[in-house]
Amino acid sequence: MQGLLSNELLSKSNLFGIITSLSLTAGDNIFAQSNTLVTTVTYTYTKFKEIKVNYGSSVRVKFDLSTADISSNAIAKIYVNDTAVGIERSTNSTSYITYSEDIEIKGGDYIQIYMKTSNGYPAQLKNFGLYCKELAQAQVIQ
Repeated sequence: MQGLLSNELLSKSNLFGIITSLSLTAGDNIFAQSNTLVTTVTYTYTKFKEIKVNYGSSVRVKFDLSTADISSNAIAKIYVNDTAVGIERSTNSTSYITYSEDIEIKGGDYIQIYMKTSNGYPAQLKNFGLYCKELAQAQVIQ
């Protein structure tokens, strides 16, 4: 581990290399993203995007959401470690709507986007990103 982290960061990390005392503040610098388009026709929340963050405090979560047909709603929500924490977002727009929300996290948390549709037309999500004031990095899972 000595070669992977600077002495300053090493002093702030635990046995597993998770930096525990470095904090993030929600801001506008992107530090992790999963931009690929995902779609669903399921009626129940299903996980589609996931990013692991090794730092704690607050981050800004952004994603783009749309539906394939105006008679249907695309619905999405932010989760942390498979527990809902965000506001339920819903749109019947066929153009992408960008949603943004600041959430509190701990080092080692998984920030996720779950999505569903209201009536069988595809819900579409892309450009899932995490933002902070500092320059940081995270591990994109999906």
